Amino acid sequence: MVRPDRRATPVGAPRGYPAPMGDGIRLLDERQVTFGLEGCEHPVFAPDGKRLAYYGGAYGWIQLYVVGADGRGGRPLTCDRGNHTQPAFHPDGRHVWFRAQAANDAPWTIQRVAVDDPSDRAVVLADPKVSFKHPSVSPDGRWLAWFSDEGSPGNFHLWKAPLDGATVGPRARLTASKERNDCHPTWSPDGKRLAFHAYLGVTDAGESHVFTCDADGGDVRRLTTAPGFHKHPFFVGRDLVVFHTEGETVKRRLELIRATDGAHLGSLTSGRHRDKHPSPWVPPRGPTRICFASKRRGVELPGDEPSYDVFWGVLDGVSVRR
Repeated sequence: MVRPDRRATPVGAPRGYPAPMGDGIRLLDERQVTFGLEGCEHPVFAPDGKRLAYYGGAYGWIQLYVVGADGRGGRPLTCDRGNHTQPAFHPDGRHVWFRAQAANDAPWTIQRVAVDDPSDRAVVLADPKVSFKHPSVSPDGRWLAWFSDEGSPGNFHLWKAPLDGATVGPRARLTASKERNDCHPTWSPDGKRLAFHAYLGVTDAGESHVFTCDADGGDVRRLTTAPGFHKHPFFVGRDLVVFHTEGETVKRRLELIRATDGAHLGSLTSGRHRDKHPSPWVPPRGPTRICFASKRRGVELPGDEPSYDVFWGVLDGVSVRR
């Protein structure tokens, strides 16, 4: 197995990210899971790696779906007006958390649906004047993290609360920067840290960057510095973070960095197909998989711009500490 060069170019080098290396870190055995006429995005693996959840559809009628990792058995988890996005499996694999809005101009709520019984659905966080987005359950199932503009309209921060089934306890704001919009919290495998991305500037942000913090919002570390939009981070094991990036000279693609200092380890895709929304599955033993959305080989209508479909591949060329 090829291991990353410890002299790898750190994120933020003046010339941006290096091109993918043929013998370095890469995704192997890539497989397409969806073949839609409309965008299928934001895939996540179930804890056992056997299924994926994702969202798809036209704005105003976006639904959640679940499908086998082999592309079989796809079916909807939601089927009602509005938008249902950003799915996240509960660690027990029996429920999917997501954000939902009843109409395109409505505030976002956080809800939960049972994978095997979509009629079993609960609204967990809702307020007519507040948006709650991107739920993420800690690995032990005891905490729910999300981002919201509660108490700071238009300025989003990370939050968390203790979790008991579909009931959240007292809410705690973890970040409070007036110069950033903090988004998309995801947990480290030990539940001690969160990765997130932040838009620099509350309005009209020209960049976004990947950060981590501890589970109480302290020890905030910025991992990316190169100009551009670096988003959608997930921990891959204890030491790595995967995300997608794009900029003036970098097409949207998947990147892998060290979680401690942001050192760039490899570009997992070239950017040719505008890959985004990576999410890992790290089994107790065996190879790690990364699922993502890509404009690669989807079935398209003549004259239409290619839509996103869901893919996954095997991470190769780097050791993943579980």
